[in-house]
Amino acid sequence: MEDLLDKMVELRVEASTDILEFLDASAMHLNSLVTAKNLDNDPNLDKHYDAAITSLASAASSKGTISQGNESQKATSNGRPDNSRPAPTPIVRVALDRLDDILTVSRNLIINRSALAERFSELDVLATLDSDTLAKVTAIFDAQRILTDELHAKLKQIRMVRFGTLETRLSRAVQMTAVDESKKATIEVENGDVEIDTQIIDALIEPLLHLLKNAVVHGIERADTRRLLGKPESGKVTVRIEADNEAVVVMISDDGSGISTAKLKQKAISARIITSDDAAEMNERDAFKLIFDRGLTTADKIDLNAGRGVGMSIVKESIESQGGSVHVESEPQKGTTFTLLLPVQNVQPIAVEPKKGPLIDAPALSPLVLIVDDSPSIRRQTQKIVAAAGLRTITANSGAEALELLLNGTVEPDLILSDVEMPHVDGWEMLEYIKTDDNFGHIPVVLVTSLDSEEHQTRAAELGASGYVIKPFGDKDLAYALDCLGMKVTA
Repeated sequence: MEDLLDKMVELRVEASTDILEFLDASAMHLNSLVTAKNLDNDPNLDKHYDAAITSLASAASSKGTISQGNESQKATSNGRPDNSRPAPTPIVRVALDRLDDILTVSRNLIINRSALAERFSELDVLATLDSDTLAKVTAIFDAQRILTDELHAKLKQIRMVRFGTLETRLSRAVQMTAVDESKKATIEVENGDVEIDTQIIDALIEPLLHLLKNAVVHGIERADTRRLLGKPESGKVTVRIEADNEAVVVMISDDGSGISTAKLKQKAISARIITSDDAAEMNERDAFKLIFDRGLTTADKIDLNAGRGVGMSIVKESIESQGGSVHVESEPQKGTTFTLLLPVQNVQPIAVEPKKGPLIDAPALSPLVLIVDDSPSIRRQTQKIVAAAGLRTITANSGAEALELLLNGTVEPDLILSDVEMPHVDGWEMLEYIKTDDNFGHIPVVLVTSLDSEEHQTRAAELGASGYVIKPFGDKDLAYALDCLGMKVTA
């Protein structure tokens, strides 16, 4: 039902009789579920839904036909039709994993280009070339550099999504929470046209939804209280986004009651998170940080929206796992602002510098890390952390795929980060095979898993694992894993 309404807004079409009947039947069915009452008549939602979709498609097609008909009637001053308006561009949906594969190929092209230029610059034959020939060779390398950099930039642009595409979902979260809390609240999204990487969108959505609910539950006052304070009855939550090549910054602000540091400290003392002496010495900034402690909540009741004392800690852990940070500012009766900062962790094209004349000097290839996990989101998250440290990455979705990459000679990684619980060939089987193989036994393998028992860690050591990391994987875990290569993460 929500998708249908969103599509109607997107296409800007009016609701037909079939669509209204479907919405009415859906509402009746939802009401029966909520009230636990059986309907006298079966609403037959499938039939209504099919009719609504057919009606929507017909309306969209009709609208497009009318639009095209009007355009065809326009003529230039010489009486000929005006065909200057470009035809609509077809849209092709591409799976993110496939796009990531193409980006990996693009990055490898850049690396290989630089390596080729470096090797060529070392050839003795260069000394025998005349200036004209050398200039032509240099022009070829320059053209290749421009083309590969442009290809990589355009591929990254495909991954960009308007932040405003989240507005409907964010607005729904605010409205539903406000209804649950018997409050009035609206949301405003600023700079919604800013485009950011789709993976950053994925990383932001859950923290954003929780912070919006948090703003309504803990920040926005009830309508009668706001009237007494001289505020509009309806509270306001503002989401503002700013982005550049370095970072994405999202600010979530409300015009509510603000955070009471005294109440925070008292709750923390009651939960035995801090002592009375700690509270007395704690400044305002440190007091705000208490909201991120697990087990601390200022809610007066426990429900789906608040009171469990884990939400804010999850927000902080989620953002920090992406290499980002969370900051809090609050003023009594003025409101609270949470600022989320996420670095743009895309691999940039390798810079080229002249060496011995016009030819390119490329850095040595960085170590290659093979990331093995059956979860696409975890693979992407780990890949971003590793790539941000300046390392090359390649991924596999199972132990079987990882072994296939090794056995067919596609790659020889310098380090393997592998999950344990995977279908077909799990981490234990993959580790045992690698460590008993003469060709691959030297490759360090660090297991990254949610299995945290001592028994599992002992088993990993016995099979030859170089390290053992409990999920979620973060920057500190990467530093630990790189010790297996004798490397350090540079700041």
